[in-house]
Parts: sequence; C-alpha cells; structure tokens
Amino acid sequence: MDIASPKDLDTRRGRIFFWIGLAFLPLFWVWWMTPRYFSRRQRGMAWGWLAIYTAGLVFWHEAVLGFMPPWAVSYPGIAMRLNLALFVWFVLRCVPFDLFVSMTIVSVDALASSTVLALITWNRIENTMPYLKPLIFAPAVVLAVMHLLLDPVRNWYRERQSSSLMELSE
Repeated sequence: MDIASPKDLDTRRGRIFFWIGLAFLPLFWVWWMTPRYFSRRQRGMAWGWLAIYTAGLVFWHEAVLGFMPPWAVSYPGIAMRLNLALFVWFVLRCVPFDLFVSMTIVSVDALASSTVLALITWNRIENTMPYLKPLIFAPAVVLAVMHLLLDPVRNWYRERQSSSLMELSE
C-alpha cells in the first residue's frame, strides 16, 4: 500500500465488506480502491478481476438464465435485491452489529411481505405506466448517494461537535 491502510480495513466490519466486494461486487471493490491507499499493482489486479468477472457474466448469461427463474433476472428482481443490499450495507455502516441483528430478526416478516407487494405493484406500473420504468432504480441511486455522503457528514458533525465543546470550555 502506498500510504497507511484506510481505517475501514482495520475493523472487522471493514475487512468483511472488503472481501464481500471482492467476491460479489467487484465494481464497488474497484471503485473503493482509491489511488492514495493502494499501489498501482493492486489497482491493476482489481481491474483485472472486474474484467474477468464481467466476461464471466457475459459468457455464461444464457446458462444462468437456464436455471434461474425469470423474475430473478428481471429488472424488478435485480432492483429489489440491489436496494436491499445497499440498505443493509448502509444500516451496517450506521448501527452497531448487535442492534442490527435484533433489527433483522424483528423485520424479516415485514420485509418478506413488502417484497411481494413491491413485485405486484411493479407489474401493475409496468403495464399501465411504462414511462415510470426508469424510476425502478431510484431507491438504489438514493442509497448510493447516502453511502457517498455518510463519511463527509460524520466528519462535519464531529468537527461541529468538537468546536462547540471548545466554545463551552472557554
């Protein structure tokens, strides 16, 4: 690594998400490996893995379609899984792990029923209002922006909090 490793890699949660990104979401993994933290060779390996992963998806697309149900590879199915993954990731970044586990246990039933309702709603929208199709990925865009803004907002809040504590001590 060029400089010190990012502080995210020093935590167990950061290491887990690093390897999840490596295995399942190489595009996010490549995007996360910024030049100031990683060497050129490491970034090259990340781009190479992304190319291999993408080529695998392209070449084995038909085989995957053969054994997966059609709804699993449709836009509503992909969008719902992407939204769920981004939301879970965001909650994991914001909430302590033990609280996350208890929230997950409590919300599994609500999540399952809302998923079914979302698919029914999307099928109705797709047939009656086709101009709303681009909005299916809107929640994913909002969640991605929330991820990008999380660290700057945390830093701003800490600076503001420390400056107010300094004013109180004077």
